[in-house]
Amino acid sequence: MVVGWRSLQQWRLEQWGEQGFSWLPVDYWARQQAVKPAAMAAGVALLGFFLVEFLAAKKGKPWTGFSRIHRLWAHPVLFLLMGGAMLVPSLKAELSRPDTKGRPNVVLVCVDTWRADHASFLGYERETHPELAALAERGVVFEQAVAQAPWTMPSVATAFTSLVPSLHGARSHQVRQKKVRGRRWVRLSENHAIVSEYFRNAGYQTAAWSRNPNIRPGTGFGSGFQSFRLYRGESGRTKEMVAAVQKWLNRERDDDLPFFLYMHIMDPHYPYEAPAPFRGRWGLAESELRLTGELVEERHAGRLPLTDAQVQQWLDAYDEELLSMDFSLAPFLDELMTRFPNTVVLVFGDHGDEFLEHGQTAAGEPGLLGHGHTLYDELVHVPLLLWGPRIRPARVEAQVRVLDLLPTLVELGQLPQGSWPKSHWQGSSLTPILQGLEQESRPAPMETGGDGRPPHHYRGLRTGDWKLIRREVDADNPEPYFELFHLREDPKEQVNLAAAQPERVARMFQQLRDSGWYFDSEDPRLPQGLGVKGQVSPSMQRELNQLGYGGGEEEEEE
Repeated sequence: MVVGWRSLQQWRLEQWGEQGFSWLPVDYWARQQAVKPAAMAAGVALLGFFLVEFLAAKKGKPWTGFSRIHRLWAHPVLFLLMGGAMLVPSLKAELSRPDTKGRPNVVLVCVDTWRADHASFLGYERETHPELAALAERGVVFEQAVAQAPWTMPSVATAFTSLVPSLHGARSHQVRQKKVRGRRWVRLSENHAIVSEYFRNAGYQTAAWSRNPNIRPGTGFGSGFQSFRLYRGESGRTKEMVAAVQKWLNRERDDDLPFFLYMHIMDPHYPYEAPAPFRGRWGLAESELRLTGELVEERHAGRLPLTDAQVQQWLDAYDEELLSMDFSLAPFLDELMTRFPNTVVLVFGDHGDEFLEHGQTAAGEPGLLGHGHTLYDELVHVPLLLWGPRIRPARVEAQVRVLDLLPTLVELGQLPQGSWPKSHWQGSSLTPILQGLEQESRPAPMETGGDGRPPHHYRGLRTGDWKLIRREVDADNPEPYFELFHLREDPKEQVNLAAAQPERVARMFQQLRDSGWYFDSEDPRLPQGLGVKGQVSPSMQRELNQLGYGGGEEEEEE
């Protein structure tokens, strides 16, 4: 009864009925049943029943009187009925499981902090990805993939929901409100269907591994996954995570079901400390100044002068992390696709890192490190690779978006079309591009901030040739201003053409609004009030601080 009530509450919370997920509630109910422990308890109770009956028959009083009382609440028929009731959810889930015959496995891999211009298969002069570069020749390389946010939580939430950050809500810390004391940590709302729910509702076996504390069940990314492994501290590098996934494939995989797996690889995120033999490949074996979240904040506060040599050390260490990741991930993917040829594999970066590419000052701010603070290409231009049965190798020059990943995976996974709430998606499948039916670049929205504190609130639109960035009004900026870059002639975004081309600025900003990607901060359609107070443990907060996500702690109202 308790399990049934809990399942009903979860069904209402997740809004599975409104989202068209008919099998997910049954599956969730079945997975809440502690069948094995209940069966063991029933067995022990039955053994006790027969022992009491035996003693009553052999020893007489006082066991006879105890036996009469015992029969009132421990009759074998009662235990059989209770045991049968425990099996009902599992039987119902199994009998109503959607047909998955012939459908491909799907593996989604996110490489955290992976910028496109440091990928050797996209033209970088250093050979940071020799293994992936060879593997990429058998798949599709999207040369112009754009993330919708420059840091992990909103970017991955967009990949999972096909919504811009303003709409899915997991974009920054909660907007400060007069009636809210302190600042709350923002999570992805249960109101939005995510990629794992689509595949689990279609009958797939699902599992996830993540090393980023922003991507975990507690922040809204766990629904639909049967298992979710979150690594803490120094554990969970690519080599260890790959071994864990291989173990799952060998021991926990159901041979009769296709699987949907998600891996969130964290190695290229600062602090950059590649393991041997990769550390020191391009720079010093030990950096003189370790890049941490606290150091990034010091730099942004204008209290940390840096030399070119120090920045170059971090660039070298970052490239070594990419090389280390490559040597663990690519052989695993190769083996996976060889062992399971009917498998779709998509690998993407959620954002990049910036290393003072815009000088000692950037748009009136101190030169920036890390991520989350601007919308320049070092943060939003990310690698995107795709392999799958009947997908021909290609290099795609047309611009695509992280927004497009969910519709693409759902279509390539051959999920029933009745379960596709297309009206809720802002992206669209990449299959027309794969089939050669579409060659035009897709306009890509971008945004960051929105809570009145750094990272400041930026909105942007990238059309392929042009990039528009708008900084909104905030405490340090009384009027919005624009930056406009011609990417073909100025790929490093050094020359702001906004003042010289006001008509293009106006057209692109109107396009951003007309496409449903731009919202005023007080727009009633935005998911306000989704902050979760008291959900971050002290150890988790320390880990978030080290990674540069330290703004979720409680603060007193001024």
